Amino acid sequence: MGENEQCQMLSFHVQLMSNLEWTDAYPFTKMVITHNLTKTEYEQVFFLMEELHDTYEKYQAEGFVDYSPLLIHFAGMLSYKLNPNQALRALYQEGIYPKLTGTLVTYLRT
Repeated sequence: MGENEQCQMLSFHVQLMSNLEWTDAYPFTKMVITHNLTKTEYEQVFFLMEELHDTYEKYQAEGFVDYSPLLIHFAGMLSYKLNPNQALRALYQEGIYPKLTGTLVTYLRT
């Protein structure tokens, strides 16, 4: 089996796995797979989340009550491959930075 055939088979297997029921518990991970994010793009999302989380904690310590600038920053810096609203909800559902994502989700319109 050639390298291209192996790559196609692996891609097919990943597509099949992304449709399994257990992936519903990991909506952001599923989104990464279905939107074909690279490892670098995936790592950039987590770097962004870490940066936003640090700012969120700083804002909390300073008594801020409006965190909408963090949502704007998130939307502006997120990979173009992802819808910011869907990605934020998926991060929250997966339990990634739950205090931050929970707060930011409240700013989203349904």
